[in-house]
Amino acid sequence: MAKLPPGLSPQERRVLCALGVLGAMRRACLERLLGLPALRRLVRAGAMHPGPVCSLTPLGRAWASQLRGSAPQPPAQGPHALAVADAYAALEQAHRQGLIPAFFWLPPREAGRLLALGRRDAPTVLPDAGLDAFGRAPCFLEVDRATESSRRLAAKFAAYALALPSVPGSLLLLAPPSRRTLAAKLLAPHCFPWRVVTSPAELAAAWAMMPT
Repeated sequence: MAKLPPGLSPQERRVLCALGVLGAMRRACLERLLGLPALRRLVRAGAMHPGPVCSLTPLGRAWASQLRGSAPQPPAQGPHALAVADAYAALEQAHRQGLIPAFFWLPPREAGRLLALGRRDAPTVLPDAGLDAFGRAPCFLEVDRATESSRRLAAKFAAYALALPSVPGSLLLLAPPSRRTLAAKLLAPHCFPWRVVTSPAELAAAWAMMPT
């Protein structure tokens, strides 16, 4: 197993853990979270592929696996994965600024297991991520890029409505401005806590307003 290098900062450790499940992140986001010198250092160490979109090499994924204490997951790819990574970057930056507490970023399978607690049946929905922080009810994140039909979106919200009464928690939906009205209309009949935002920058404020 590849040995973790000495001197990794807490910020580098958190970002490596997140990249281990996010798969890729825009270089601009990584520069904001790590700083250019740290990003270059990870590239030189062979842990990260450079480019406008950065991802972990096999060595970097091995480090992320050790830091998380779990086996690596297949990296997500494509525009949706980058949209989810943008959401993570915005929340991590808000934490650095002291706007929200430290949080664990749960990938879809872990978030789905948490959502399924208290239910006998298997989860019928896998969130894009889960946000878990000490002293707060977990929050489940869905990133909508307006590629799903309204019917599929409604079915997803109905699945949350079955799960959330058994598991204290809430739903954050990140959607384009053009989908805000539709999403709010589909969510309105459900009693669990939810909030629709239209940019990653709004996520921290929305999460701070969710029930704890």
